[in-house]
Amino acid sequence: MENRNYSSCGQKYGVAIVSGATGGIGKEICRRLARAQFKVVMLARNVEKLKNVQEEIEGTEKIKRPLAIQQIDISDPANVESSVAAINSRFQQIELLVHAAGEGPVAPLLETDEVLWQKSIQ
Repeated sequence: MENRNYSSCGQKYGVAIVSGATGGIGKEICRRLARAQFKVVMLARNVEKLKNVQEEIEGTEKIKRPLAIQQIDISDPANVESSVAAINSRFQQIELLVHAAGEGPVAPLLETDEVLWQKSIQ
């Protein structure tokens, strides 16, 4: 696939956050956003896997901006709050959010309750 110009998402070379960054789809999204010169913040539960993916992408791609990692357990609301606070303290503006974590039942966001959310991310 060709690289596309994503600068219409906001500020050129903005910050993109990707949850589920260590899975196949999440990792590929991180790779493509990094190629498009976004500052990519990779989110996942397992820090070692995050570091491995970070090293893999930075070692194989010609990217201009290093990838950032943040451990997060999206099944734990308190952990989400503290992780979001940590991300907000590091980056002033987020241009793009990709939720690639979890699997399972699919429903429109406004129809999703906490029980369905927990089923999809456990």
